[in-house]
Amino acid sequence: MKMRKIVLIPLLVLGVFLVFGIGFFMSFGIPKRDLSVKPLTASGLPDGNYVGQGAVTPPFGTFAVFRKVEVSIDIADGMITTADFLKPASKDEPFATLTANILRAQGTGIDAVSGGSWTSLATAKAVEDALSKAGAHQ
Repeated sequence: MKMRKIVLIPLLVLGVFLVFGIGFFMSFGIPKRDLSVKPLTASGLPDGNYVGQGAVTPPFGTFAVFRKVEVSIDIADGMITTADFLKPASKDEPFATLTANILRAQGTGIDAVSGGSWTSLATAKAVEDALSKAGAHQ
C-alpha cells in the first residue's frame, strides 16, 4: 500500500502540471498579439491604386493557412471600387466573399469569413495598410 502511494502521488502531481501548468508557463514566452485594426475608410482619399500587406500570428496550436495576405485596392471618388488579393492569388469562395466584404465596408470594418477568422483579420490589416498608404488616419 505504501509503495502504491509513492507512485500515485508523483503521477497525480504530474497530471495536474500537464493540465494546468504547461499553458501557464508557455504564456510567458509568447509575445502579445496585436489583434486590433484601426477603423479607416476610403472617404476623402485621393484616387489611385494602393497595395497593403497584413499578417497575423495565431495562437500556438491554431490552424491558419493564410497568415499573410496582400491586397490591392482601387479608390475613385472616395470609394473603394475594386479589391484584389495579390497574395494568395486566389479567387476561391472565401476570398471572393472577403473581396465583397471589403467593397461593402468601404474600409477596414470587414465581416469575417466563417472558418477563416485569422485570414479575415490579416485581410483587414492589409486593407488598413493600403488605406494608410493612401493617407487615411483615425
